[in-house]
Parts: sequence; structure tokens; C-alpha cells
Amino acid sequence: SFVRQFKVLGMLEFTAKRKRMTVLAQDEKGQVYLFCKGADSVVFGLCVSDTPNVMSRTKRHVTSFAKSGSRTLVMAWKRVMQAEYEQFDKEFRNAQVALTQRNEKIEQAFGILEHSLQLLGCTAVEDQMQEQVPETVQKLKEASIKVIMLTGDKQETAISIGRQSGIIAEHITTPQLMILSAKVPNDSSDPLALEKPMAQLQKKLNQFIEKCSMRQQELAQDELTTDEPNHQPSHKTPIAQESTQLSSIPSQSPENALVINGDALEMCLHDFLLDDFIVLFK
Repeated sequence: SFVRQFKVLGMLEFTAKRKRMTVLAQDEKGQVYLFCKGADSVVFGLCVSDTPNVMSRTKRHVTSFAKSGSRTLVMAWKRVMQAEYEQFDKEFRNAQVALTQRNEKIEQAFGILEHSLQLLGCTAVEDQMQEQVPETVQKLKEASIKVIMLTGDKQETAISIGRQSGIIAEHITTPQLMILSAKVPNDSSDPLALEKPMAQLQKKLNQFIEKCSMRQQELAQDELTTDEPNHQPSHKTPIAQESTQLSSIPSQSPENALVINGDALEMCLHDFLLDDFIVLFK
């Protein structure tokens, strides 16, 4: 066995915007390497596709891990040529002393190297549920409090954790989930670029609103059917009468579950969609 030593030349920490962390390191012989880990939605796009079998197999593993509720990361690397590193080093040093937009310029410097990576694989970490979480969520629901979970994980992971915690009720099947997914255009300030995805979201919102309305009407009809008026004289005590009234409340509420990604949420908070989004939440 032998030990190799590396000198860290630069590091860009993980951010919600970049969804990845990148490290530059140099070995004893002067060879520079780049190592990157982050969300599969980003790292896969930085990798070369000369190993399609490895790529497809890793994607299957990521999806499988995510569905089981594990948090996933994808890792990749590359050897950095000297000319490429010198270009990066110049931009990186200038960015570090910049008086304005320093973080943006540092990101641009790393962007010079973050391409043509070799896929290493993926990792999965099981994030254990804290004690009493499902019981607490159930109590909140019984108090008619809407429960919202915010996460940076994959959609499959979010759904799995939502089920484990009880946020998504057991009787709600996967096809019954209301899923809103969208991608904000690169130029989100251009109204024309936003027009098509927002129109698609509005259509989805209207479909979900209609679905919820129909569900409420069905439950109301069921309640009327099972709660027929009794014209017989009653000699029950007040406590017994109160118990009879409580038993007429439907056992199942019109509970639904909405799964929405970050870009779709950002667009739903736009003035054009906000009113429909609020109606759906009600």
C-alpha cells in the first residue's frame, strides 16, 4: 500500500443555486485533478457520454435509492490539462480580489473547468426519521393545520419521506398525487419565455382545483346520504345526543397531497398564477 498526498488548489462550496461542490487538487507530480459531487440533475449534465452503460446504470441506482427515501449524490472527476488550469487560475485570482460580484466571478472561473467530467458513481445516505414525527403530523392534521415539507432532495425522495412521515396519507396512491413540475427558462425576466410554461402550469392548476372540488362534492353527498333525518321522538340524554351528532361527521376528509418542484413554485407565486394557487391550497 502507499499514500498519495494532494494539495488543494481551490474549492467552491455547495450552494442551492449550483447544486454541487467542486474541489481542485494537485498531486506530488504536479498533476491537477477536479473532483465534483452534487445533485444528479446537474452532475450528469457535466459528464461525457462515452460510457453510456455506466451512466444509465448509475441513473437507475439513483432513482432506486431515492424511491427508498435515501439522499443521493453523484460524483465525477477529470484530469485538468496545464493550459486549462492556467486559464482557470488567472480568472480565479482576479475573481478573489474583485470588489463587485465576487461570488459570481468565482463561479464563472470554476465553470471553465466543470465540463467533460468522468462519472464515478453515486452515494446514498439513509436519513432516519426523528422520533414522533408521524404522530406529530397526524395531530396537526386533526387540528386542520396544513403541513408543508420543504426539501432540496429529488422528487422521488420527497415523496418517500412524505409517506414515511404521514404528510402524504396512506390512502393516497401515486397516481392520485397532484404533481406540479416545471423549469424556469434561462432568461426568466423575458415575459415571452415564461408564457408557455406558465400556461401549462395554469392548465394543471385548474385541473387540480376541479378534482378537489369534485372530491368535496362527493364527500358532501355521502354525508347527506348517511345522515338521514330521524323523525322518531328521542329520549336520549344530552350527552348521548351529542355523541350521535359527532358520529355523523364523515370519517374521511377530502385530503389531497401536492408535490411541487422549486421552479414550479416560483412561477405559481407570480401574479398571473397566484390566485389559482391560493384557491388550490384552500
